Amino acid sequence: MYADKTGTPAQARTSNLNDELGQVDTILSDKTGTLTCNQMDFLKCSIPGNAYGTRASNVELAAAKQMAEDLGG
Repeated sequence: MYADKTGTPAQARTSNLNDELGQVDTILSDKTGTLTCNQMDFLKCSIPGNAYGTRASNVELAAAKQMAEDLGG
C-alpha cells in the first residue's frame, strides 16, 4: 500500500493485523466495473460500528430513485 498524496508507503506498527483481517467475513465488489475501468474504487465500509467513506453505490442510488418514484414521483 502506498499513499499517493504524501508519497509514503504503509508501515506496519502492529503484528496482530493478520489476526484482525482473519475476522473479515464479507467483501462486496463490482466485478464488471473492475473489468471495464480496470480499477476498484473504495466507496465505504463499517469496522465495528465506525463508518468510513460516504459515497453511495450505483445500487443505493437506484434504490433511492425507485423508492422516490414509489412514494409519488
